[in-house]
Amino acid sequence: MRTISTSVCLVAVVALSAVLAASASALPEFDALNFPVKATANATFHGFEIPGLVTVCNKASFNTGEENAPPFTKDSPTLAVHPIYTECTATTVSNTGKAKVITTGCSYVFTAVAPTKNEGTARITCLTGKEIKIEPEFLSGCTISLPQQVAVGKVEYIDEQPAGKVTVNAELSKLKAKFPSACNLAGTEAEAVYRAGEVAEEKAKLVEPARPATAIFEGVPADPMEVGLNEAHWYLNHVPLAKQSGKENGKEKEEGTQFLGWGHLVINTAAFGPIECENVMGGHIYNPEGAYSPLEGVIAGRAKPGAAKIVAFQGYSCTNLECETGEYETKLALEAEELGVEVKEEVPESRGWEAQLETVGAIPINRLKIGNKEGDPRTRIQLHVRCPKKGSLKEHTPGSMKGELAPTFENGTSIGSAPSKLAFDAESGTLAAGGIEGKPAGSLKLMELEGQGLITIRHP
Repeated sequence: MRTISTSVCLVAVVALSAVLAASASALPEFDALNFPVKATANATFHGFEIPGLVTVCNKASFNTGEENAPPFTKDSPTLAVHPIYTECTATTVSNTGKAKVITTGCSYVFTAVAPTKNEGTARITCLTGKEIKIEPEFLSGCTISLPQQVAVGKVEYIDEQPAGKVTVNAELSKLKAKFPSACNLAGTEAEAVYRAGEVAEEKAKLVEPARPATAIFEGVPADPMEVGLNEAHWYLNHVPLAKQSGKENGKEKEEGTQFLGWGHLVINTAAFGPIECENVMGGHIYNPEGAYSPLEGVIAGRAKPGAAKIVAFQGYSCTNLECETGEYETKLALEAEELGVEVKEEVPESRGWEAQLETVGAIPINRLKIGNKEGDPRTRIQLHVRCPKKGSLKEHTPGSMKGELAPTFENGTSIGSAPSKLAFDAESGTLAAGGIEGKPAGSLKLMELEGQGLITIRHP
């Protein structure tokens, strides 16, 4: 398993758990190479402070599979560990001495965020009737309690490749603490701060701000572990596609796996009314770095997301009220532009609309972003709308719809009868150019072309 260097101080660990998982482009997880595995971390000089009292522990450990922290048995966006603190010192304005930190029945739950993103928080979870307690031995009747809660602060994960470790840095604040009058502190409640500490001349103090607490998680038995991004990747019949560049230009022949898409779409336009067409499209899907990117034996869910290139698109059997009535009395045509073959440096290369899998939203949704708004115009979606007048060369040409769309990707369940789908919902986007704007609705089914295989996506 991979080692996780974790800033898990008393409070630091606490805050690690509720790490932000807002609209991410991936699904960060704690990954291990083999399961089950025990995740364990050892650290030194973790401390927290409330106004008038500082507690620093020389030693701290954090383990899965203890107290109310379940075993680490699968890749997961959360990791629960039971903390143990020893050799602790507490210091007030007028006194200093030994202290006990009691964590029976409590654990810290960490939520994974992308490596090097200093965006984490954490939470304390405890069994009924349990709290984390700090008891300075020189203050009779004084017990500082940290109940179940979410901590606020900054937590950062750094994967240590290829050692199979993850360094976690944490600096937390606004931890809710309660204490009795016997503690000789102002009031009975306060907010605690957590970061690295030290004991000098037998007095405990926290180091200056911006120096987080740090700790290291390791797998027992030794087993690579990491915080992986776990982007979405392409699978064919439940097997991940191997690494390919997506290029086929005479020099490289790694265009990927051919796919076929088909289905009914309605493109709603304000200027031209609804355009309804049956549609077919074709192209290639590929994983630029494979589904995993192994580094010297370490599992690595850091491979770039799956991509695609759409090289053919055609709308047919289209209907549109404006084109079919009045002056024109004809049929509408919906034609793709900028597809085909382009010769570069005397080498033919297929043109195509670029596409990439992305995972977005607080409740993650997988989408395939097709085309672009500001990138290479040759790789963006371009659909030309034509309405030729019956018996005449005159033509009503509203223009082209250009840009990008991001339909959701819905995994299918079986070859043939239940293929995967691209579904165009309200958040999929709008195409616009030349005075015409279109918003698609409907869905396109997808399958592998050669063997009609089942195309799905997974993380990683």
